Amino acid sequence: MSDIPEGLCQCGCGEKTRLETVQAANRGLIRGKPRRFVYGHGARKRTLYLEEDRGYKTPCWIWQLALYPDGYGQKYVGTGRDDRKTVRAHRWMYEQHRGPFPKELSLDHLCRVPKCINPDHLEPVTHRENIQRGKTSTLTPNQVRTIRWLWTIGLGPTQLGKLFGVHMVTIGKITGFRTWKNV
Repeated sequence: MSDIPEGLCQCGCGEKTRLETVQAANRGLIRGKPRRFVYGHGARKRTLYLEEDRGYKTPCWIWQLALYPDGYGQKYVGTGRDDRKTVRAHRWMYEQHRGPFPKELSLDHLCRVPKCINPDHLEPVTHRENIQRGKTSTLTPNQVRTIRWLWTIGLGPTQLGKLFGVHMVTIGKITGFRTWKNV
C-alpha cells in the first residue's frame, strides 16, 4: 500500500487528483471519491531509483519520482493530510539505510549527482564544508593550505590573488582565518 495520501496522485508526483464523476465499482471507480492517479500517470513506473554508472566508484541510484526545481529528489512522507510533508529523497534514503543524523548537517553528494540517493555516495558534513566542496567553490582545501604556506614565506595578497585567481581581500580572509577555518 502506498504512503501517499488519498486525493494525491499515487505515482508520487504530488499533484491533486479530481473527484470521480462515474460509478464503476468493478474498476475501482466510486463517484465522489478522489481518483488514484492524475490522467496518464497510472502507467508511470513506481520504481524509486535506477542504478546508473555516472563516473563515481560505484553506480549512482538515480531518483525516478518527483523532483524539486533544483534537481534533487522529492519524497512525500506521512500518512494523513495533517502529518504529510515533502523531504529531500537523498536525506530520506540515507536515514532509511544509516539512521538519523543531526538536522544541522547537510549531506554531501560525493558523486556530485543531485538525483543520486545511494547512501554510499552521501556524507554528513557541515553546511560550510558542503559549500566548500561544491562546484561553485573557487578554491580547494589544498589550495587554501598552499596559500597559507606561501603567505608565511613572504608572498603578498596581491601576488597570491593573481596566482590563484581570487581577490586579494579573499587572500586576507584566508590567511587571517576568517574563512576556511576548518582547513
